[in-house]
Amino acid sequence: MYSLPGKRTTRGQGLVEYALVIALVGLLTILGITLFGEKNHDIYNRIISSISGTQTANTEVEGEKNRFTLTTCEGEVSNIKNWKINTDGKKDWESNGSAMCIANNRSSQNFGYSKCSQNKAIPSDYEVELVNAHLTQGDGINLMFRVNKYSQKPDGYAFTYDAASNAFLLVKWVKGNRTTIASTPAGKYDRLVPHTVKVQVEGTTIKAFVDGNLVLTAQDSTYASGGTGIHVAGDDTRACFDDLVIRTSGE
Repeated sequence: MYSLPGKRTTRGQGLVEYALVIALVGLLTILGITLFGEKNHDIYNRIISSISGTQTANTEVEGEKNRFTLTTCEGEVSNIKNWKINTDGKKDWESNGSAMCIANNRSSQNFGYSKCSQNKAIPSDYEVELVNAHLTQGDGINLMFRVNKYSQKPDGYAFTYDAASNAFLLVKWVKGNRTTIASTPAGKYDRLVPHTVKVQVEGTTIKAFVDGNLVLTAQDSTYASGGTGIHVAGDDTRACFDDLVIRTSGE
């Protein structure tokens, strides 16, 4: 049925009112974003995630920015003298100027500690990144942080991949004894290809990342500060890494 010229039908009036309501909701949404500081893409990602039932991979916790942007230690692989290595493992470590390698680990427990993280007295909260860790043989290479005792029986934390259980682990060392404080399945993780591993420690919160993706979060208050290092275990472990980078907030 056609309407007469000059007259508005009930149906047409309803469509106009509906459009005005949509416009008002959009305006209020924009005002809310402006006032509360939430980013458009964060809202979009949340809506898409809720619709699809998946979570968007992100290197940062939603709504938070990485505060660790000031590089404190870098280029640790250039010289073996940059490392404090336990006595019976020194023969296994070598640097070619572009990578640090554990060529043939004949020690059951082989620890190497970053002297930079000790000498520069890094703050309690920081980020440590192991760049392009490449394991060619053995079970794994462990990234240590908040280390308080630099020896074969350390006190501190470590993030590692456990091949036996195919899981990522956050562990705590106390007088050389290791206990797991958090774990998660590693899925299709391939330990024989290069990976960049990162740990952030802030207060009692520990966050572990693999190739830019957050994989594990834990809470522990045993160690409030400390340096960083590398640990490998088992006979004939062969691994290399390009760098060990420590970043702080600069605050």
